[in-house]
Amino acid sequence: GKSEFVRQMALEAGAAGYRTCIAGLEQPVYDQVDNMMTQITGCETNDPDWLAAAVTWLQDKVWWYPKIGAETVDKLISVFTYAHRRFGCTRFVIDSWMRIDLGGRHEDRNATESHVIQRLVKFAGDTRSHVEIVAHPRKTQGEQKPPDKMDLGGSGAISDNCHNLWT
Repeated sequence: GKSEFVRQMALEAGAAGYRTCIAGLEQPVYDQVDNMMTQITGCETNDPDWLAAAVTWLQDKVWWYPKIGAETVDKLISVFTYAHRRFGCTRFVIDSWMRIDLGGRHEDRNATESHVIQRLVKFAGDTRSHVEIVAHPRKTQGEQKPPDKMDLGGSGAISDNCHNLWT
């Protein structure tokens, strides 16, 4: 659900004239595009005319960073800066937070996470853009209670410093 939600937001932003760069670090770009085609067309289709129309509509609205696995915040900010300058992207998605390489310093993980989120907030401010991060909740005792900001995996710096949070 979370990945589909941010992809739908990218589609809505595209329809409004905004461009999005997606670092979908958990899923191959091919699968992300395939899922987005279903979202655009409203159905799973192999009709070449529908798919061609959907790709044509999408091509100047979304740009993907084709990496699967962990990535450093330095590299992500570099890629986002390029996408901002080259393609005019003003919306950036990191899917997901757990794929950001924090450098392996587990003894100061909270401070490192805080530093990473502050760098992303600064990037957004410097470029007058918006960064969205998919952050998974911690595993809870049951699924009876919807998650809130206290259930996010990682430090409180994530929810304390972000501009928007959906749980």
